[in-house]
Amino acid sequence: KFLGKTRRYTPDALVKNADGSFFYEEVKPYERTQCPKFKAKMAYLQPLFLEQVGHPLVVNTARTERKKDAYFANLELLYPFRGEVISSDLKSAFESLVSGKPELLSSWIDRLVAIGSHIVDAWRMVAHGLFTYDRSKLISTSSVVEVA
Repeated sequence: KFLGKTRRYTPDALVKNADGSFFYEEVKPYERTQCPKFKAKMAYLQPLFLEQVGHPLVVNTARTERKKDAYFANLELLYPFRGEVISSDLKSAFESLVSGKPELLSSWIDRLVAIGSHIVDAWRMVAHGLFTYDRSKLISTSSVVEVA
């Protein structure tokens, strides 16, 4: 409960660090983070996430150290695909194609298309965390990806 009401809250992203640890991220314009209600909400949620979910909740703004780099561009690109479901057929097909080594995303796209899938499915799988990639670089079909 927050301010006397039961509410749902979903952060913008679950981020996996290079060391394998995770954190939840809420991305907001700096000005919005200065609102007393937002500050109160984060003061309530941040310890809750750490204690009950097991991963910290981090607020990221345009003034945060990373600013408008590849990280945010990747979030903008991948976020729409997070709401799309990956079918069990696609998951099975994906598992049958795993080579176990890093390779270009375009190679995955070619294999998915060859089995009747679509390029959108590759982006959907990246957004859902089935692939890992260098988050400091803009992701593209020429990015090297690994199965997570």
